[in-house]
Amino acid sequence: MKIKLTKQSKSLLCISLAWFLVLGGRYSISNLLPTIVKELDFSWTDAGLALTIMYMIYASIQFPSGIFSDIKGRKITIIIAMLIFSFSYLLVGLSSQYILFFIALILLGLGSGGYPAVGISMITDIFKEKRGKALGIRDSAGSLAYIIPIVAALMASLYNWRVFFYMWAGICLLSVFLFYILTSESTTLPEKVSVKERIFDGMKIFKQKNIQLMFIVNLLIAITWISYMSFFPSLLVV
Repeated sequence: MKIKLTKQSKSLLCISLAWFLVLGGRYSISNLLPTIVKELDFSWTDAGLALTIMYMIYASIQFPSGIFSDIKGRKITIIIAMLIFSFSYLLVGLSSQYILFFIALILLGLGSGGYPAVGISMITDIFKEKRGKALGIRDSAGSLAYIIPIVAALMASLYNWRVFFYMWAGICLLSVFLFYILTSESTTLPEKVSVKERIFDGMKIFKQKNIQLMFIVNLLIAITWISYMSFFPSLLVV
């Protein structure tokens, strides 16, 4: 029986795959961190600094990437983000010293941070109905990424930790190609744009007290969750 996917379904699968690849690779760095620290011979303070800066960039780039996608389009924004995080995984595997690993994580923060908000925006553009179901599928793909650190650890024990990141970078680049051929622009691009106005429009929402409260609560949850996922796997190994 031949299954024919709709244009919307293909886009959803590509968006969900990108989220899976972002989280799977990022969790694997945390899982393999003790091995990386030992081989590259840097301290846990250095490791903490690199991960902290990565997540700071990841957080700070999401608002600008959303504005960029409104001006230049969702598709090109996601493709740029995917190319950056694909290269960052390759650079992790190529790292021979701490400075290269540090740069790789900076790029990973840029690439992975440039994707989430735009991916969600593209889904909401495409799915006027059943939007919740589509977002649920995308989030489920992210949850499946928790399996990948186990695969990464297995590959590291059988071969070398670098092999996993070479493989993951290759898969990411393949996903960029699939995203390019299977998706199309989901939003209407404006003829004239004032970046300043868009920034101020975005900031106006924080005048609402309920939004401020939601932001603070979500920020605390994100800090707790990301800190746990970044260092607890390493703590178990050490």
